[in-house]
Amino acid sequence: MTNESPTVLYMYMGLRESLISDHQFFVDQAKTRLLDQFNDLSIQSEAQKVSEETWEGIEGYYDPEKHDLLEFSEVADNQGYERYRLLSEMRDHTRFSMLAALFHSFEKSLKDWIARDLFTLFKSEPLKRRVWAATVEELYTLLKEGGVDVRVSGIYKDLRDYQLVVNVYKHGEGRSLDELRKSAPQFIMPDDDSGFYKSFPLEFFDHSYVRVTDEDFDRFTGAIAEFWKEIPTYIRTSAFKQFPKWLTDAAK
Repeated sequence: MTNESPTVLYMYMGLRESLISDHQFFVDQAKTRLLDQFNDLSIQSEAQKVSEETWEGIEGYYDPEKHDLLEFSEVADNQGYERYRLLSEMRDHTRFSMLAALFHSFEKSLKDWIARDLFTLFKSEPLKRRVWAATVEELYTLLKEGGVDVRVSGIYKDLRDYQLVVNVYKHGEGRSLDELRKSAPQFIMPDDDSGFYKSFPLEFFDHSYVRVTDEDFDRFTGAIAEFWKEIPTYIRTSAFKQFPKWLTDAAK
């Protein structure tokens, strides 16, 4: 018979599998039902169709004695360019919206797990409410005190970049944008083979410049699945040298 200390957090197999499979289901469905509709080929094809339809609609008004054919062609091309721009922006907004929803779901799942298990052990309603009010970084600190230092994990950089990108998308200017400029400027600096934008200070690029790619989407959402995989089954009281002050204050 073992004499193990009480369990503070318990990641049983069914819970871990459920968290990962539910997350992956939403990721897959977001890509299949939403993002895949905005691939480059479909956007280009629709833009070309709009351009052709515009030309067909105005060519009947063309009079070689009065009109410049180039001007008519430019009108049709501009309509196609505008459709391409709008669909590209819609793709970006859809990708950002899905990332925000998935991170929000991750944050709620993390708080739900920790709050439920701490309440089971300590039977403290104020402590439970404080967990729900905690930031993600505060929850990472709690896990660190229990021997699970998320911040030294290989996925932490992706999780932190993910959170910052979502915050900037949701709130615009602020601390998250400042941190993103310092820690991951690649999400703000425009793609620029000519090097033109490299001469601009980072402060020039505001929230409207933030972009993520399909590869970023996969890396960010993959980091959430890896996070749940890295959580040990048991985190016991013996692993804690101390509980974070924000938590002990709530339990008083």
